[in-house]
Amino acid sequence: MEGKLFTGESLPPVMMGLKRLSHGIFYLVISLISTSIFSTEYIFSSEFADLIFPGRLLYVTCWGHCGLYKYLGVWCIAESSCMYVGYTYNGHGKWDGLRNVATSAFHQSSKLQDVIDSWNINTSAWCAKHIYKRCKFLGSKILSQNITMIYLALWHGLHFWVFSLLFPGVLLYVHGKGLCY
Repeated sequence: MEGKLFTGESLPPVMMGLKRLSHGIFYLVISLISTSIFSTEYIFSSEFADLIFPGRLLYVTCWGHCGLYKYLGVWCIAESSCMYVGYTYNGHGKWDGLRNVATSAFHQSSKLQDVIDSWNINTSAWCAKHIYKRCKFLGSKILSQNITMIYLALWHGLHFWVFSLLFPGVLLYVHGKGLCY
């Protein structure tokens, strides 16, 4: 390393942290702006109920996507604080050891597997290693996936949104493989 802490292959942790912090602030600003346009209150209004079905579907899709920006922002800011102190250095010249979302891969994903691979990265890896693979003795991938999803649902809490998101996700993942080319 020629007596230098950083060889120039990557930015120092403070610079990487500031870069990730700016990403987080950007996502939170987008979240604030977009949630004022696509509000939850509108979904419970009579005007929303009067929309035709494709209009309601489009609105709920935009509303849900805008809600993701809050999580992206918070994760990026949390990751930036870990970068400042060097926790995220993976030993291979990169500062992504605690990355929980690959933002560019998430936004550019064209398949459900790409979304899964870029979202909640560390949690997915932990669940694959400690739950899914340990259910191998059951002899069924679908059963192992459902057990993993039940664990994640219980981990997040017994809320309707958790089950309404995770279990259709399993169905899409299992049955959607044949739909993609």
